[in-house]
Amino acid sequence: MLERARPRRRTSPHGPTRAAALLPLLLAGWASAQTPPDFGCMYRGSDDGARVFTRGGDYQTPYPHLSRDEDCRRLSVGAGEVWVYQPGPQGSVVTRKVQSGPLVRSADGQPGPLRQAWTDLKLILAGDQHLTQGSSRDGEAGEWVNLLPQGKLGPRTEALRLPLGPSAGKALKWFEVRVGGRTVSRQQGPADSLLIPARVLSPGQAVSWQLQHGDAVAQGQFTVTRAEEIQRVLSTPLSPPPADDTAEALQRASLLLEAGFRWEAFELLHTLQTAPR
Repeated sequence: MLERARPRRRTSPHGPTRAAALLPLLLAGWASAQTPPDFGCMYRGSDDGARVFTRGGDYQTPYPHLSRDEDCRRLSVGAGEVWVYQPGPQGSVVTRKVQSGPLVRSADGQPGPLRQAWTDLKLILAGDQHLTQGSSRDGEAGEWVNLLPQGKLGPRTEALRLPLGPSAGKALKWFEVRVGGRTVSRQQGPADSLLIPARVLSPGQAVSWQLQHGDAVAQGQFTVTRAEEIQRVLSTPLSPPPADDTAEALQRASLLLEAGFRWEAFELLHTLQTAPR
């Protein structure tokens, strides 16, 4: 279909008008104004004497596990000390110690859209808590399936194992691992863990997995990299220096996620959650 040529618009010989030059800035400001500040956070008590209260009067003891909430303005410290973590600029982690009042105040909101890595960190933390602390939603795999490797994986000499526990494991129907379109491993459920055999975890292997959990089917794929690639991420200096070991783990896991190493980010957060304190 032919379209009639449109008459050319006369332009100034001195270049675009001032209004046209300002348009990108105005649009950028408008887009920024449309993105509300983020008030989510992760938090952990300094010890088992810490108490965090909701506006309804319920309370929790956020120790020793790291907890999370999408709007930490509605949570307040009622006793003890609580360390609060939020995403900062350029992949950093903002750390504060709160002894009273809300975990996050309105002035503490992070402007603009969240970095994808921080969103993924929250998904991994939710999945890990689902498996380690249990869940009443036995038939759902939406949280813990985020823990399985996707994107990239560092080379392994041993099988990769994801413990499911009785809650998640009893709803597993099957789990299959494929390389080059060929099935190399298949588990029938129920099962207390998922296994990816070591023989497919050498550099250069392209691996896919698929599972059925309850009525839901999930799938993913990853490539096994050379050791040097993940080592570069693990040795990258953290800037600014993190305030404590939790901030360090969150910042390092964020770098791993941005580089595509989801499983290694999960391992780091799981170690953070289960290490003696």
